Amino acid sequence: MNSALKRMGGVAASLVMTAGLVSGISVVVSSTAEARTTMVTATTSVNVRSGPGTRYRVVGALGTGQSLPVKGQAEDGWTQVGFAGTTAWVSSRYVVAGGGDDAAADAKASRGWRYGTTALNVRTGPSLSAAVVTVAAKGYGFQVTGETRGGYTEVNFKGKVRWVTSQYLTEKKPGSGSSAPARTEWRYGTVPLNVRTGPSSSARVVDVAGTGYGFELHGTTRDGFAEVTFKGSTRWVSARYLSKTEPTTSKPAAGKPQGKEEWRYGTVALNIRTGPSLSASVIDVAVRGYGFTTDGTTRSGFTEVTFKGKKRWVSARYLTSKKPAGATSPAPSDKLPEVVGHKYATTALDIRSASRNSTTYSEVPRGTKLAVTGKVENGRAQIIHNGAVRWVTAQYLSSTRPGTGAGGSGGGSSSGLSGLTSNSTYLLARLQARYPQVSTYYGVRADPIPDHPSGRALDAMLPSYSSASGRALGWDMAEWIKDNARELNVEYIIYDQRIWNVRRAGEGWRYMADRGSDNANHKNHVHITTLR
Repeated sequence: MNSALKRMGGVAASLVMTAGLVSGISVVVSSTAEARTTMVTATTSVNVRSGPGTRYRVVGALGTGQSLPVKGQAEDGWTQVGFAGTTAWVSSRYVVAGGGDDAAADAKASRGWRYGTTALNVRTGPSLSAAVVTVAAKGYGFQVTGETRGGYTEVNFKGKVRWVTSQYLTEKKPGSGSSAPARTEWRYGTVPLNVRTGPSSSARVVDVAGTGYGFELHGTTRDGFAEVTFKGSTRWVSARYLSKTEPTTSKPAAGKPQGKEEWRYGTVALNIRTGPSLSASVIDVAVRGYGFTTDGTTRSGFTEVTFKGKKRWVSARYLTSKKPAGATSPAPSDKLPEVVGHKYATTALDIRSASRNSTTYSEVPRGTKLAVTGKVENGRAQIIHNGAVRWVTAQYLSSTRPGTGAGGSGGGSSSGLSGLTSNSTYLLARLQARYPQVSTYYGVRADPIPDHPSGRALDAMLPSYSSASGRALGWDMAEWIKDNARELNVEYIIYDQRIWNVRRAGEGWRYMADRGSDNANHKNHVHITTLR
């Protein structure tokens, strides 16, 4: 995955889902991308390719109603367009001339500047159904008019009135170090406050700020909500619960206890985080009923607790002063299971919290030596990793160290191929003939999803998967399978955190949520599930 998309994270996923950007690669148009007046608009979801034909690589996609500037003459049913700062091609069959929306209202008086924290769809109106006239690059500066509606902000864009999603606008230009003129007015929450994307109780809640949280006030109040800066973005909170006076308990000094430590217990299994934020790393999961000591420090909906001798953070809403009935909290002195031997990872392996319904903590590379206890549940083997009980997929453990390879696989240690269905067996034969450089395939194995256990699924493990050649090989294979899906009896393909399904073929490659590791995100292998 390219670094730009990694930085966008979940934001990129939102753009893909809401705007129809069915490829995981974001449409980013430079500030000069609309310099030409001739535009084409997609009549349906359509792939954007590096050349004029299906044999060329997919570099992105357009959703229905999205437009791009024409950059040259059509060629063999393909239109040359400007895309992500370079030239690309779309099928002429799925685009029509137009999309500039010259009838849009002229720009209004400006009330300041806001910058996109990611690539932003620029729309003709404040609605997901409004046409997307282009996509502005991350950091693009918009003059705002002060009008906000339905989670969208009205902006002046190239002399016309347009609309962009409010939650991805900020006063500070990303990466520039520059910002709007400093504001000195602050307000503090007198109660825990919902932080919303717009001035309405129906606007999405993005976070909950704890009592005493300090907000930088913009001076705009609408429908009982005040516009504020929250974690670098423009947000809205209920104005009636803001005070000019900072509560004495709002911002405790670092490391200074607020009072005598007390016990609190988790009412559910709780993620243990390194900081008071959903973006903070999860380093462990405490079972329901686990007892924590705390001095009462709470910030942004999280409580600081002592966990295994260190200061950590858990969600405050799931703590109680009484231990839940029937819950058992492990004593700190509980002994770890006995290690009975060591095995090696035959591919990159996710380190999980449990044998099922688990959290992925990290990933270890192929060839890692792991301490095993001999216990296997739900197809996963129990191991001792970094002083704690963890689980890995048992299928990918070996008593012997795998041969050295340059990437995530390629050692030739295929398994689970004897139980494949006839469709999967045929697909395997075709792949082995076409891609001799891929020597490792995984088929039948235990898994909560039935595709692998039933023999309908194959994982083609890519040598040197993180290199440019490895990614090129992965996409060549994925595209070839997609283009020949009918002949190969393929149902769907997953590669590089993107999925293509024959039942939704018109949407192209769709972006998938981050699952936490290269293996879980299908970056080191191409997954193919065949029809029954």
